[in-house]
Amino acid sequence: MLWIDRFEKLGRLVLWLVIAMVLVVILVAYANQRQAEAELRESLQKARAELVEMSKPDAKKPTRLAFASMGVFMSALNLSNATGQLWFTNVSPRVGFVCVRGVATNPTTQKTSQSLPACQEVGAYASTVRMTVMFAGGELANVCQKSQCDLRVEDVPATDAEKVEASTIPPSLHVPVSVP
Repeated sequence: MLWIDRFEKLGRLVLWLVIAMVLVVILVAYANQRQAEAELRESLQKARAELVEMSKPDAKKPTRLAFASMGVFMSALNLSNATGQLWFTNVSPRVGFVCVRGVATNPTTQKTSQSLPACQEVGAYASTVRMTVMFAGGELANVCQKSQCDLRVEDVPATDAEKVEASTIPPSLHVPVSVP
């Protein structure tokens, strides 16, 4: 055998060993990539499940309902104990809570007095819901001297950070009741 034949066989052996090592490296890299892909799919599936869970409405957490959406209501202002009374009916399947404040206005002097905010939970199709709003007694007495004050009801903004004025209830939905 010649030296050239030996070098050829040695070269082929090295070539086959390099091809075998490259093949092993490619198979190991492919296995690692499949494992990483499976982990990524699993984490993506968990993230989607969490997103779906967060997007579902929480049945335990009541939602805020606008008082204007309740429809017709009755109100009365009692000057002797500085309170305002509201009566309304929820004619829908919505469940939540309503937050309002009363504004007593003297029709002759146009002075106003605001009540403290009042909130109450309202059930689906709740009938004759009654709410009480409380005024500062001395301020209400000063505003409503010698005349019958009008009581207007407003939705309370959801947070103090909101700079939106509270929506006023249209007068066509208000039925005033006088309390002696």
